Amino acid sequence: MAVGLGTTMLLLAFAVSSPLSGAAAKKKPKPPAVVTLNVVMPTTGADDLNFVATNNGFFKRNYLKVNISLATSTTLASEIASGQAQIGVNSIAVPLQIAEQGIPTSVIYALTGGGQGGSLMGPPGATVTSIQAAAKPGCAIGSLSEGTSAYGAALIYIQKLSLPCTVIQYSTTAAEVGALAGGSIIAIAGAYNNFVSALAANQVVAVVNTENAAQSQQYLGTPHPEVVLFGLTATLNDLRPAVVRYLKAISEAAKWLSQVTPTRAATQIQSEPVLAGITVPEEAVSVTALNDYRWKGSEKGYITSKEWGSSMNDVALWGVLNFKSGATYTKYGVSANMSYYVAALGKPKS
Repeated sequence: MAVGLGTTMLLLAFAVSSPLSGAAAKKKPKPPAVVTLNVVMPTTGADDLNFVATNNGFFKRNYLKVNISLATSTTLASEIASGQAQIGVNSIAVPLQIAEQGIPTSVIYALTGGGQGGSLMGPPGATVTSIQAAAKPGCAIGSLSEGTSAYGAALIYIQKLSLPCTVIQYSTTAAEVGALAGGSIIAIAGAYNNFVSALAANQVVAVVNTENAAQSQQYLGTPHPEVVLFGLTATLNDLRPAVVRYLKAISEAAKWLSQVTPTRAATQIQSEPVLAGITVPEEAVSVTALNDYRWKGSEKGYITSKEWGSSMNDVALWGVLNFKSGATYTKYGVSANMSYYVAALGKPKS
């Protein structure tokens, strides 16, 4: 049957405008399924980006459901190793302790550096000089468990200040403060923002505050990545698309935090169950401290080979059980994997 000119034009118009033709016929990509990630950290003072990402919906719009819990460093390592938690927040030594046991781990992001876990707390009125004077054979400094940057800092203070002390490990900040008041220890090494309540109550004084870059440099040396995000290498690889989206959300949280006051941030994240009992002013101090320690590196969160090497040199001073300097698991390309970062945020400029 012959087709007239009018009919031909009509068919062409239909072909161009029909929703069933060309690019318009392509369906929108199906959104990814929501993935649940369990994130575990040692204290609420270790990180605030996960809380911010939760409360601002950054995880939700990246198709993630993130559950945040607290655990001692030993339990945290166990939860990561067993697969109970997929993302860990702790000092850079903790994933190495897991890897040393033959379970490969990958560090994917640096949250903070510059001595975050290494402030030195003393009893009211204490100074560096008075602590040195009080240090008699058999004395002790308190810290959190081995593998934390607080534990490492305690050992460094003992060396730097020539203290004839050992380190006593505690599971909570409250236990440390109680031991200081009772005279069991002469000082505490730990993250400044873990002691906001004790500082406000005049139970402790910051003898060395590593928020001050000069003090951090003087006592703990050159800044390096310290508190990191990590997981089992195999687990992260299996969840790669979700982990990439997770880092996108973390980056959004860091950007949001840089644009608001600590009080606003603290007020917002107070709804988190694990922050129950911490006041807004106290949490604002914590937010301020974490912002001060936020790892800049070549770009926020990214770890270069050189920076990784600096961290390994420092960990070697921490007295971490079974840590073998130069072992395969300490190598940048083995236990540091920045490909998740690059996929999420692009490769930083050199």
